[in-house]
Amino acid sequence: MSLSHSLRQEGGALVVALSGSFTFSEHNAFRKVIEEVTATQPKRVTVDLEKLNRVDSAGLSMLVLLRDRVGKGGGTVQLRRPPAQVARILDVVDFSQLFEILR
Repeated sequence: MSLSHSLRQEGGALVVALSGSFTFSEHNAFRKVIEEVTATQPKRVTVDLEKLNRVDSAGLSMLVLLRDRVGKGGGTVQLRRPPAQVARILDVVDFSQLFEILR
C-alpha cells in the first residue's frame, strides 16, 4: 500500500495524517507534502501516524527533513499515535531526541 496523506487544522496545529507504507519509493511524493506544509508557514505541525503500517529509514529521513524545513520558519513538529510496530522503530532510532512523540 502506498503512502497517502491528508492535511487539516486542529487546535492551532496543522495535522498531517499519514497512512499506508512510508518507504523509499514514497520520498518524492512526501517532498511534495513538505512543500505543501511549509507553504503555509505553520508554527506547529502534528504528524498523525495512527494509520501508518510501515516505515523504513528513508521515511524516517523524510520526517527529519520535514522537521528541519518547518523549523527554519520557527515552527515545531510532533509525532502522534504511532502504531506499535512504528513506535518500536521510533524507539530504536531514539526519535524522542528529535521529536515530541505523543502516544
